[in-house]
Amino acid sequence: MVEIIDADGLWYVTESNARYKCLPYEACFSVPAMYTFLARGEVQVYDEAMGTVGEFEKLDGEVAVYRVPLAEKDRGMLYAVYEQMLNAMAIAPEPNPELEEKLKGYRDFLDNGTQVRINTRTGVIEQAGAMKNIFRVKSFQKLRVVSPKTFDVSGTTWEDRTGRLLGEDDDLSEVILIQHNPATEPGSEGGDKETVMLNRKTGVMRRVPFAHGAIISASLSADHQYCFLTGLLPYEGRIGVFAIDLETQEHFRLGSDAILRGMNLVAEVSPDDSFVAVLQIDYEAGPLKFGLHLIDVETGDSMKIGESQDMTDLDWLPDSSGLVFTLREHDWQLDKSTSFVCRMNLDGEVTRLCRGQQPQLLAASGRILFKGDEDLWYTCDLEGKDHQKVGDGLAKFGAPSADNEGKQVLMMKSGGPKGSRPYVVDVETGDARPVEVGSGVWARPRW
Repeated sequence: MVEIIDADGLWYVTESNARYKCLPYEACFSVPAMYTFLARGEVQVYDEAMGTVGEFEKLDGEVAVYRVPLAEKDRGMLYAVYEQMLNAMAIAPEPNPELEEKLKGYRDFLDNGTQVRINTRTGVIEQAGAMKNIFRVKSFQKLRVVSPKTFDVSGTTWEDRTGRLLGEDDDLSEVILIQHNPATEPGSEGGDKETVMLNRKTGVMRRVPFAHGAIISASLSADHQYCFLTGLLPYEGRIGVFAIDLETQEHFRLGSDAILRGMNLVAEVSPDDSFVAVLQIDYEAGPLKFGLHLIDVETGDSMKIGESQDMTDLDWLPDSSGLVFTLREHDWQLDKSTSFVCRMNLDGEVTRLCRGQQPQLLAASGRILFKGDEDLWYTCDLEGKDHQKVGDGLAKFGAPSADNEGKQVLMMKSGGPKGSRPYVVDVETGDARPVEVGSGVWARPRW
């Protein structure tokens, strides 16, 4: 499907419909899931620096088998998930074989930990991970003799995709982050998507160069030198938080212990680049509970602020003194949810502003853009008052991201023949103009 030759600090990529060279991990593959395959296909070799693997169980041929118990720090989180599934099965109106099978897997992991298998001849870790995130190396062979022609790229013409993302005017506002899947049928919203950097004026596109697999969410520093993201780590079964230097591609993993071992969904950098706000699943707090953590960018340390609750749509105040977000409250008996636009300071104190969702701070006016009644868009002041409709209400628009000045907002418009497409909306007038993009599925644009 895809051939990659890593030579001279570049990737030489051959796909069915293209042949090009680019910087490592910046290739925009026609199938975004390829990066997940690459991450899972990376062979891990045991090194003494890894320390003790676990308790030795047996020797299976030339494979050493170890049993690794569940770390105490992870036990409480996992047991909370196990209890939630038990409760769900207890109130289920009908038997659920799939849920029963999951419960068995969790119970076995809680009681027995996981198995690690290491080939004593090659040092290759042939099995590790737990439950749904177990990986196995079924076949491994060292190639002792490889023809030099196999990796010779000199006799082939390669399209050059190593150029600058910025145009000649170095206008940072032209570069946006957006999720894309070029292979999905027009009008469909399904399939894996990859987070790319797109110059909306020139059309030049590069993947955010995350080296470990799928990107969950991402945000750019004010000068676009760093990308802060949450990314799936297949061998750990966790979602980590990283800062990536977009010039050198150097990766910095961020966060204290709770972040390092958690499932982190959102990483939102503050306007002054001093903090990253992270939403993390809090299994111990109950279903649909998320903890908000702040990471100090300079030190990499993190701390949790406020109580865990069902929150989403984080955005920073322009002076980095706090955040706005959507708080969702649920009446499980009536199967009803209500959303509120809220403000939180850096001590974790929450102020409810008004009913609504998807808030975005507008720096120029000091107001908040949000989706209100009848799925129409309004602005309000920082106290949640003085509601003003934006244009005609922008009924088919969603997923806003304001520019640094707060005068324009990137949004997705649904309902077109090609599915959802990105637009730039003037907040004062409500006028919207499309961002010219190619085929496939697009989602979650942001400055």
